[in-house]
Amino acid sequence: MKSLCMRLRLILTLFISPFVLGGCSPSSTHTVSTDPILKNAYVTDAIDQKVYVCSVDAATASLSSCSVTDGGLGVGGWTPESVTRAVFAGIERFYVADQSGHIYLCDRDSDSGELSGCTANDGGATGWTPGEITFAEMNGVTYAYVSDIDTNVFRCIVATATGILNSCVIGNGGQAGWWPTNIEIVGSGSTYFAYVPDLYVDLYVCTINASSGHLVSCTAAAGAMPWTPDSVRIITVNGIQRAYVTDGNGDVYYCSLNSSTGALTLCAISNGGQVGWAPNAITAVTVAGVTYAHVADFLGDVLVCPLDSSTGALTSCTVSNGGITTWQPVSAVLVP
Repeated sequence: MKSLCMRLRLILTLFISPFVLGGCSPSSTHTVSTDPILKNAYVTDAIDQKVYVCSVDAATASLSSCSVTDGGLGVGGWTPESVTRAVFAGIERFYVADQSGHIYLCDRDSDSGELSGCTANDGGATGWTPGEITFAEMNGVTYAYVSDIDTNVFRCIVATATGILNSCVIGNGGQAGWWPTNIEIVGSGSTYFAYVPDLYVDLYVCTINASSGHLVSCTAAAGAMPWTPDSVRIITVNGIQRAYVTDGNGDVYYCSLNSSTGALTLCAISNGGQVGWAPNAITAVTVAGVTYAHVADFLGDVLVCPLDSSTGALTSCTVSNGGITTWQPVSAVLVP
């Protein structure tokens, strides 16, 4: 709970996308880069210990008819930080990162979107505080990376036939004493980079050993920056990858990404017209040729922001709470 308390304290002071395997190169876990038929959004509220499932407008990517889904654990049975969808060998899997100490593997009802049958899937790890799980395939092996918000990054091996995590071990790329909130991985062949925010300190880019999947060395991703990162997401707009960083000071930064070195440059603030918000996590989906960012504002809203097709900047963010009047969104992810 260290990160949740820290986040709440600083906010008061200062004012989930699919991964698909099956012959495809891995893409950003929480970004839908094609035009899917959207069915649901999952919004986590770790303060109230709830996951919400919402319907999605396929034309505007706005949310409606949100209700609690407890995964069979009962309301209050977990402290959900994020939801991640993955497809392995054509089979859909849902993972919920629970700050109370588990990664849950869940089933989803194809009609209602309700999560059920959630079981702990920790790959041998104990005493951790999962914030988010992401996946990458390297040299024919599927790895899961779990941000343990209190201190570590874990690398696990995924049994793709079952979705079960195995052999989860710590791999911090030489970092110590950090609070990694999430992980984004980009790359191909033998060159992969992991982007890891150290909560309210800095954003790091880490090289990955493609043979073992382990983080090797980590450096500041954008040099000296006046930010206090909370999360990072790699989003592609019109074929151009950019990094979007939510900041504890109440801003979203977007940066150019050098795919050869992993370095981020030309970082600028882009808040889509919002002031006085607390952007916690950002995800994206492209529908009808328009890429929308969904920003979880910890102060009480989910916002939908079209991304400028040329610059990638957030534009005209609007509130989309799906009928919920009181929540504290930590993350929001849209899925087919």
